[in-house]
Amino acid sequence: MDVSKYLYAYIEVLFFEATQVRFVPLSNRVLLGAWLLACFVLVNLFNGEVKANLLVKSNTARIETVDDILRQPKLLPITVEKSPLTTVLQTSGLKSVRDVYARMVERHGEMAPAQVYKLATMDLVVRRRAVILSDVTAARVRMSQMCPVIRGYFYIGAGTIKDLRSTWYFRRDIPRWIVDEFNKRILWLSAMPIPFMRHEELYPEGTACFLDSYKQDRSSAFQPLRFEDMRAVFVLAGYMLATSVVFFVVELLLFACTRCSRSACVQRTDITEN
Repeated sequence: MDVSKYLYAYIEVLFFEATQVRFVPLSNRVLLGAWLLACFVLVNLFNGEVKANLLVKSNTARIETVDDILRQPKLLPITVEKSPLTTVLQTSGLKSVRDVYARMVERHGEMAPAQVYKLATMDLVVRRRAVILSDVTAARVRMSQMCPVIRGYFYIGAGTIKDLRSTWYFRRDIPRWIVDEFNKRILWLSAMPIPFMRHEELYPEGTACFLDSYKQDRSSAFQPLRFEDMRAVFVLAGYMLATSVVFFVVELLLFACTRCSRSACVQRTDITEN
């Protein structure tokens, strides 16, 4: 059996090259399958190492309150036009909130719901050029739909502008049994051991682009890549280059030995014939 033939085939598979070697015995096929799995693991480890070194993260300042918005003059506050929140911003007792609303009006930050949660607006938020003022549930539900297409992360600020109470109103002529049925259903929902709306129902697209607002250690941002961050990549590249050089030298030696043995056989044949 020509061992060098299979050795070359394994090297070709390692570098994702096509091979003409046919592994006929079952043992060779099993060994080839194990080698393919090993190459798959090695390639994914290498890609993961490259990605981990390219994505450099460090702590960054968050925009938590309206005062943080005012400290950044270029930041555009955005909200849904003609919503209860715009009335709250306009009539707030805090001067900082009214100043944020004045900047919003000046720079046309009041938009229709379709404009607020479109890809271009989300891109402004990711690039820290805009901030969206909205209620928590609506913001999470709408932004979760952008997770598969947006390249960035979102978080909910810790500061609140105002707590809006939700109140149920009934007409006086509504039958009493309907009101009792409403109260019973609400009591059932509040007493349920599981949430009314499950996570997969609220966020069908997932929440991979959300940062936990209550864990400051996950606050991160992309920073410029440095040469030191690529050290592991260069080390792996050096190991692979050294491995390829070693196999190349082995190939030259095997070729030289094969050529010498063939020339010796030819000489012996000539001597025998003579």
